Amino acid sequence: MERVIEGLSAFAGRPLQIDEAVYSSEIEHAHRNLAIAHMLRSHDILTENPAKVVEGYTRQCSLEVTVKDLAMMAATLANYGEQPLTGEQVVPKTVVRQVLSVMFTCGMYNAAGDWATQVGIPAKSGVGGGIIGAVPGQLGVATFSPRLDIHGNSVRGVSLFERFSSDMGMHVMNIPTVARSAIRANYRVGVGAETVQVIQLQGRIRFAGAERVIREIVDTEYTGTKIALDVTRVYSVDDVAQHMLLEIMRRLTIDGYTVYLIDQDDTLPDVEALRKMQVAVLESVDEIGLV
Repeated sequence: MERVIEGLSAFAGRPLQIDEAVYSSEIEHAHRNLAIAHMLRSHDILTENPAKVVEGYTRQCSLEVTVKDLAMMAATLANYGEQPLTGEQVVPKTVVRQVLSVMFTCGMYNAAGDWATQVGIPAKSGVGGGIIGAVPGQLGVATFSPRLDIHGNSVRGVSLFERFSSDMGMHVMNIPTVARSAIRANYRVGVGAETVQVIQLQGRIRFAGAERVIREIVDTEYTGTKIALDVTRVYSVDDVAQHMLLEIMRRLTIDGYTVYLIDQDDTLPDVEALRKMQVAVLESVDEIGLV
């Protein structure tokens, strides 16, 4: 129980405690949960004393939280497991992916299907009237209003999430910007043997964007042997995209090209890989003549 409380407190960013009055009331009427626990124990799905299991479950459900606490918990999930205020990595990214997947598919009881299509935000509802939602990489949000619908979800909470998702475009299945926007420009600097082909990227580069960049590099006709990949206008590169960009630079060096990376903010931070490929990291295209 201490481990559970410590974990949920880390999500909230402050110490949480159990409301003993709520716990006593809940455990006194936990007949249905006890029946389910005994059934699960009979099939060896639960391996401990069913009464103890239900006691622990009811205690963790009796933690006192505010709506702000719930929002911070959601924000921690949205921030890939890192608590935004404390900076603590509460759970690994792989765990966050599992949790958000479960929230998206079954976090809203029997309304989960409608929620996934209409709201499209990984969320978890509680019969107390609270709802938390996490949009990966963007925000966490929480609502509280006790009146419930037939599915056991907060009436006003559901309404607010529907409006919020619609007005702010928060549905996780929203069509992203097309991959071709990853290329900002493709131009030459200099003349003759000193010509440098500059391929300038922009925005957030994910798998499809990286594939578009690679295609641009492969299809370009070069007049010299110098190529510069400019990522100064890129604000984010996913892990897979980073591997793809490093691989295309490696292959260019194998093919005899001199490759430069214009990177002011460590957008591609694998310095060791760049060093092995003899890729020079510069802050501007103007520095190429000085290398």
